Amino acid sequence: MHEDRAGDETRAVVSAIPEQLIAHFAILRRAQVKGDALALVGQPPFVSGRIRRTGLNPTLARRVVTELGEMWVIPGDGFVALYDGSMVATEIDFVVRNGTVMWTSTTDGANLVCGLVPDGASEIALTATNGATVTVPVLDNVYRATLDGPFEMARFRGAAGDVAIGPGAE
Repeated sequence: MHEDRAGDETRAVVSAIPEQLIAHFAILRRAQVKGDALALVGQPPFVSGRIRRTGLNPTLARRVVTELGEMWVIPGDGFVALYDGSMVATEIDFVVRNGTVMWTSTTDGANLVCGLVPDGASEIALTATNGATVTVPVLDNVYRATLDGPFEMARFRGAAGDVAIGPGAE
């Protein structure tokens, strides 16, 4: 899974969604609705120092409901996070250029892949290590799908052109 890119620098928790996020992620331009905000300050995974290092504010989050469950986009100070019970926090500039992805194998053997992409991407192609590919729609800048094998790569076309992300894209 993509690692948290935050360093040791302490950042203040943001009190408003940063303009850079508003400019590139439609989900963060919409008003909050019931179920968007997360009451997670002081609870895992936020007690691990991610709040201190990224300025994430879960009370400013926006929720996306997919066929495979709920996900939240959480703004921070120079960072944005995707949360579904686990979390990846990535520098905003990186996500604007490349999107972000996290993946896991569940106890029932499913290979779950989800991520956040900037405005302009309407679908994403996900490829497993065995070559199996599935194309899924992007909903409110977020995608979530299962693969028939371990995750290898994601490809999408966004405002910046063609992008590939994941271990197989390097």
